[in-house]
This record gives sequence, structure tokens and C-alpha cells, in this order.
Amino acid sequence: MDIASKQKQIRNSAIYIIAVVANNLISLIALPIFTRILSKEDYGIFALAEVYGLFVSGLANFGMIISYNRNFFKYYNDRNDTAKLLYSTLLFTSTIFLLLFSLT
Repeated sequence: MDIASKQKQIRNSAIYIIAVVANNLISLIALPIFTRILSKEDYGIFALAEVYGLFVSGLANFGMIISYNRNFFKYYNDRNDTAKLLYSTLLFTSTIFLLLFSLT
């Protein structure tokens, strides 16, 4: 690996870490606001709804994110195949999500 490639990896990693830290900071800052505005029961319902949403989202994607990442570089050179991979993944995930949403 050359130095430019390492610097690019460090820069990309820093961007990713900044996004993760910002997301967690927003949650941490919002916690006292929610607990001040909502009663204990309402906050409990909010927390359960948030957990349920994460659970349904995890079920809806069926690991398609991992399979998309795995197959992306297989079709990287052909824009048409890359688009087919993306939209078939989106269609499948959206269909499963809508099915689970209708059951909810």
C-alpha cells in the first residue's frame, strides 16, 4: 500500500467515525429532552416503539445489505448490472418492509 492509499483510508474512516459519533451524540442529547417532556409511561412506549422499529427493520432487510456489499464489486465495472443489483435489493427490502408494516 502506498502512502496516498493509506491517507485515503484514514480520511474515509474518519468520515465514517464522525457520522457514527454524531448519531450517538444526538441520541444522548435527546434523552434528557424526551424524559423531561414525556411521562415515564409515555417514554416507555416510545422506547418500545423504537426497539420494535429496529427489530422490524432488521427482519425486513434479510441481510441484503451484506449481500449487496459482497456482490457490488462483482458488478462494479458494469453500470447496468450495478443498477440492477441496487434496485433488486431495494425492491425486495421494500416489499418485505411493507408486508411487515401491514401486519403491524
